[in-house]
Amino acid sequence: MPYRKNSEIPQRIQNVLPDRAQTVWRKAFNNAHARFKKDPGTIKGPDKDPERAAIKVAWFAVKQAGWSKGEGEKWVKSLKDSLLELSGDLLIEAFLRSEYPE
Repeated sequence: MPYRKNSEIPQRIQNVLPDRAQTVWRKAFNNAHARFKKDPGTIKGPDKDPERAAIKVAWFAVKQAGWSKGEGEKWVKSLKDSLLELSGDLLIEAFLRSEYPE
């Protein structure tokens, strides 16, 4: 399910990610979901569910953008000026080539 604005993403994600990280998560999720729905064969692993795969890409994007879990459950920017500007397809390709755990 694509999300048009941050307020539409799951509440559990809104609760832990700052607004900028929510935007990264949402855009990555939307792009990956559209691609995986169109071509499920590009999904890694045995579970070919486009939504679950898009969630993995979204979290990968947040981490690649320099966010990490701070104290408690809240995420913080971990590296100064580390925002990695990847377009949707490049981000998905980076995820698919990564050794990111399933």
